[in-house]
Amino acid sequence: MSARLHQCLGRLVDLGERDVDRARAHWAEKQGLCTRLQGAVERLDTLARTDAAAQAAGPLIPGLLANGGAYKAALLDLAATQRQALARSRTEALAAQAAVATEARRVAALGQVQAQVGGRLQQAATRREQQGQDALATQVWLRGGHE
Repeated sequence: MSARLHQCLGRLVDLGERDVDRARAHWAEKQGLCTRLQGAVERLDTLARTDAAAQAAGPLIPGLLANGGAYKAALLDLAATQRQALARSRTEALAAQAAVATEARRVAALGQVQAQVGGRLQQAATRREQQGQDALATQVWLRGGHE
């Protein structure tokens, strides 16, 4: 195990954390779109209900009824389109959430490998230091014994 490997793994972990942050931002963006689309669908439904109630309360004028019917049909078509967009957006948000989880697991795994490599490097350094101290102690002992 080398210090270079440990550095490279550290760099990969840093880059992976940036990727996780980007994935989280993308997920938040998708969630925001879902919220906006849901609001639009609700407003369109409210408009369609309000228009129907207003027509029922007003005078029965054929031209106005036809125009109101076309308006309501357009609102319902637009609401249906928005519902489809909302469904797609929710699917994309779920995919973005899964991407965040996958990326986070990958970074966590890299972090564990980096920690293992760091531990092994530390053990090797401790072993080398102990060997050096043992060699020095042996030299001191041998010099003391020959005098």
